[in-house]
Amino acid sequence: MTGISSATGVRTGRRPGATEETRAAGASLVVEDLVVDFTTSRGIARAVNDVSFRVEPGERVAIVGESGCGKSTTALALLGLLPTPPAVVRSGSARLDDVDLLGVGNAERRRLLGREVGMVFQDALSSFSPVMTIGRQVTDGVRAHEGISRRQAKLLAAELLAQVGIPDPARRAEQYPHELSGGMRQRAMIAMALAGKPRLLIADEPTTALDVTVQAQVLDLVKGLEGLSILWITHDLGVVASLADRVVVMYAGTVVEQGPVRTIFRQPAHPYTRGLLRSVPNLADDRHAPLASMPGLPPDLADLPAGCPFVDRCPEAVSLCSTVRPRLTDIGPEQAAACHVTAGRAS
Repeated sequence: MTGISSATGVRTGRRPGATEETRAAGASLVVEDLVVDFTTSRGIARAVNDVSFRVEPGERVAIVGESGCGKSTTALALLGLLPTPPAVVRSGSARLDDVDLLGVGNAERRRLLGREVGMVFQDALSSFSPVMTIGRQVTDGVRAHEGISRRQAKLLAAELLAQVGIPDPARRAEQYPHELSGGMRQRAMIAMALAGKPRLLIADEPTTALDVTVQAQVLDLVKGLEGLSILWITHDLGVVASLADRVVVMYAGTVVEQGPVRTIFRQPAHPYTRGLLRSVPNLADDRHAPLASMPGLPPDLADLPAGCPFVDRCPEAVSLCSTVRPRLTDIGPEQAAACHVTAGRAS
């Protein structure tokens, strides 16, 4: 997979960010103080709580955390895809270059989605319509934005499917989602996300339902894309290590740590991050030893503690952790953590 596809305009075969020329193709995303609430029968659940992070042009940023920590909600809120009600974006901003994603109207948002931002959803089978061919769904966005003919769309669908490594792409484009394997469907969804030549790709756990072999193929495909800014949402730290430049760690709807992948993996500052890393199986460990895990459960988002949301599970908690919520604080070059204990050591 090298060269430039005439269909997508996305360079492949070299790592994003390798040169200033390739970096210029990607978009900048800056999210500041994002707050998202859900109305429930038990009251307001704060699913995203003052989340801030950025994706530089051509950079790959991963958001990690346990299920329910707010990763997917954050991404869907940025694109205006949350159901309203019960979801409400209370405050915050999300700027894609000079455009406020949270402030644009529906018409402008439709123009941006597919052209400036591509989205790869978690479950390709449920995300595709079962009554439309793969080829039609892959190119529907391009037809809407650029008004190409059906014949052009048919040729484009085959070209896009070929670029993501699907064999016999012309025939596959005429098939329905249930006729493709899980790996092919995921590749087709990536092709659909890339069809409009976006500068930012958001991928929401796209390899979760795949076996390890197909997962590796999909990751290799994404690694080969050049010129894109990528926001990758996952709970798999192995994927983060092989794909991302920087990582944002979320817990209970808030960012507890962020920084370069190498720094976070070698010197994690937050107890939650250390717990996640300890939970990753290591082939060098005693195979008869029990797997490490974090005791307890995440807090109820409708009844968050006054202090640190991780306080009830934290082995290092002090009295201040129960009463004062820690703020994300710089603790080293490009690394920040929301932890009273860590901040005290850094000072």
